[in-house]
Amino acid sequence: MNPSSDVSSPTIRDTAKPRRQLPWGRRWLFRCMAIALGVGAIGLFEVALRVVGFGHDLQLIIPVPNASGWYQLNPRFDEPFFGQTNLSGPESKPFRLPKPSGTRRVLVVGGSTVIGFPYTPDLAFPRLLQEVLQRQFVGEERIEVLNAGITALNSSSEAVVVDEGVACDPDLIVVYTGHNEFYGPGGVASGAGSLEPVWFRRLAYWKRLRLFQLMHRLLASRTQSHPDLLDELSAERRIPRDSALFQRAVTRFEQNLKIMQARAAAKHIPLLLVSPVCNERDQPPLEPALPRDPVENEPAWCTSVRKAEHWLRYEQPEKALPLLQSARDDAPDSAIVEYRLGQAYDQLQQHDRAAQHYAAAIEADGTRFRAPAAFREVMATLARNADPQRVRYLDARAGLIAVTDGGVPDETHFLEHVHFTWQGNVDLALALARFIQPEMWQKPWSQEHACGEAELSELMTVQLEEHIAAETLAMMIYEKPPFMGSADAQLLAKRWRERTLEGIRQLSVPRREVFLDLTTEEMSLDPLLSLEKRYRTAGMDAERGTALTALTVRRPWLCAAAEQLAAWRKEHGEQSLASESDWPCLPP
Repeated sequence: MNPSSDVSSPTIRDTAKPRRQLPWGRRWLFRCMAIALGVGAIGLFEVALRVVGFGHDLQLIIPVPNASGWYQLNPRFDEPFFGQTNLSGPESKPFRLPKPSGTRRVLVVGGSTVIGFPYTPDLAFPRLLQEVLQRQFVGEERIEVLNAGITALNSSSEAVVVDEGVACDPDLIVVYTGHNEFYGPGGVASGAGSLEPVWFRRLAYWKRLRLFQLMHRLLASRTQSHPDLLDELSAERRIPRDSALFQRAVTRFEQNLKIMQARAAAKHIPLLLVSPVCNERDQPPLEPALPRDPVENEPAWCTSVRKAEHWLRYEQPEKALPLLQSARDDAPDSAIVEYRLGQAYDQLQQHDRAAQHYAAAIEADGTRFRAPAAFREVMATLARNADPQRVRYLDARAGLIAVTDGGVPDETHFLEHVHFTWQGNVDLALALARFIQPEMWQKPWSQEHACGEAELSELMTVQLEEHIAAETLAMMIYEKPPFMGSADAQLLAKRWRERTLEGIRQLSVPRREVFLDLTTEEMSLDPLLSLEKRYRTAGMDAERGTALTALTVRRPWLCAAAEQLAAWRKEHGEQSLASESDWPCLPP
């Protein structure tokens, strides 16, 4: 008999010991312990990196080194949201915590228009707001306005600014936002990545870790290129009003503002929502001129538009109007036709009709670098449905229109599409102050203590070179996509070039030579500081004294500049300027 056929013989299955199963609770306990060990190891590594001083603190509010009780807004705060490209802002002006008694503190949140581009933050509307309000409170309280504006950021990341900004103990938070919703980091059509706001903010939190900073340093390419910011951010340049992408941006904007509202309300801090304003008359649409939807005879349509533009160029609007109206009937969604209609009615002195068409051109412009009217309505609705003691709305567009000839925001207040001229910064600061003073702080507006553009210019010691630098940077925008391909780009660049040259001609020959030697980066970052250094090198003593005076007046925390000014004044037999002695010293 074959032994293998004997059923009584033991098999491998029979002799193997049964596998012991752990109880359900113990299995999960071991799993949790394994996860905890992994997280703990990461945590220990993170702590070790901080102890040895690797990486940077990327929180919004950081202590000023070697100055107990002094803090500042972190100029590196934008890194988790956009990466290693250094975006301008926020202003690093020092402030005290706890907040001294007798101080009213305002936190202003927004993008490049808030930080002041192409001017420096000390000439932006938040700083001017501080000076205007301080005049109203002369001898009473100290007004302190902190500028938390950061170039390119939108409401998805600005919600984090508000969330962390409440720690600076503001008495009011002002939010001026909307222009970067489509193309800012995390925007719905952004080349810098489009995530839902909650995931965008969570990812930014992890990017703050020193461990992530180490990984980024190890993995980043040494030859990493930095393309132009405007071109890099704009991924989708045709976003119709009736598209899902447009509505998605509106919904996100509303959600993010509600997050800001809730955070401010939790800390009992009033919130002022300020409508974003843009250049409507002197900035044509940015999207391609061809109609989005095909027309029956596109060549004939294009010919009609070009003929109308010809008549407008020679200021014969009565000949242009029939052509434009016919083109509008064939392509009712054409932004360029709406804009040309606005120009035609402007030439006919029918400014109300012109304003309607300019506004329609903004709404139809599919390249969304300017906030649509839907964002203003979102802000107004949120304020209307909230406790008026907690949330208010200011229609800044109406405020600027009231002081603009023709009733349309134009180059009086804007250098190109959204960035303010000096006059624009002044007028917005005045509009804000006149609203905040009586409406939010219940203090009557004193015309006796009011100040205007000339007084602010003298008070802030504004230099002609700073205006020329801002105009130069505005001109250069039309040399970059998508602006360089927009309607009238060459004409607008030429106009700014002529204004820049006119300003340069007003400078003395030595000052002109020094200014022309400035690099684009120096003009963008800090033209005043760069001029002071070059005056010193060139031996231009009087000009250097003027620049040092301006630096010391605007930035008393630049102790090196204050010391150099004191020495300069002593050399010239002048008395040193009185200044607050308790400012901490910050590097330039």
